[in-house]
Amino acid sequence: MRRFRFAGSFVLFALILGVPCRGEEGTPGQPDALILAAGKALQEGQPVHVWRALPASYQEELQGLVREFAGKMDGDVWTKGFEVAAKAVRVIDEKRDFIFSHPMVAMMLQGQDTQEIGEKLDPVLKGVTTLLQSDLRSLELLAQMDIERFLETTGALVCAPAMEIAGTASPQETYLRDPFTTKIVEQGESSAMIEVTPKDGAPEQHEVVLVDGVWVPRELADDWGGMIEEARANLATLEFDAAAKEEALATMGVFEGMLDRLLAAEDQIAFAKAMAEMMQMAGPPRPPELPEPPEDSGE
Repeated sequence: MRRFRFAGSFVLFALILGVPCRGEEGTPGQPDALILAAGKALQEGQPVHVWRALPASYQEELQGLVREFAGKMDGDVWTKGFEVAAKAVRVIDEKRDFIFSHPMVAMMLQGQDTQEIGEKLDPVLKGVTTLLQSDLRSLELLAQMDIERFLETTGALVCAPAMEIAGTASPQETYLRDPFTTKIVEQGESSAMIEVTPKDGAPEQHEVVLVDGVWVPRELADDWGGMIEEARANLATLEFDAAAKEEALATMGVFEGMLDRLLAAEDQIAFAKAMAEMMQMAGPPRPPELPEPPEDSGE
């Protein structure tokens, strides 16, 4: 049976080091500029700061991957995927009370405040809906997309809800919005050591290296080539002949029918019944594949 394989998502923010921003952009060309840009992106919900701080070669490679993906992806499959995803968001939004009251879900959420969960769910659904209604929904628009412009507009709208969640996060997660300071510990011609000190936290050191005249974390520089190569390899497998397209559309059609049943449910019993039928159609989970036993050498 022919199967279609979907290219993996692109890692745009692997360079974010898990520390927040002190509110400064950073002077271009300085070893801490990208670290500060990453922090500012987190604090302000503006991912474009990270994009602008990337080396030009990184930007070109990512832009090329997006164009290549748009050129190889099947338009009907892509459009149907967005339609099904939007319907799934509707189910979560419109039927959340039925979902929270479902015995299986209620057992998993036992002891938790479902109202609080629902309040944190709202900005997530808002962000996903923004993406589903953006230029991403059209392969023609995707092929012409300017990533910087997209991150500056749609990206900001998607990140804003995430910042709402961060603002109501538990004390262990509030570091996302706390300030930090940076200090250049040492600097050579092509590498430097940056000390990052979060508010009320211990300093951490991060090595940065020059790539096309821009300082980036050593880990990102070391991994970048492999990530791009892997993305291109995934794109090389993205093919849609008639059989693959039919299979993809049929699979999504079945899932869409399940979502329609959930949306049509007018009470808890009808919803639970639709859920049971959906899980029955999905079938039991597949057992994990076990490794082959070693061959008997005969000794």
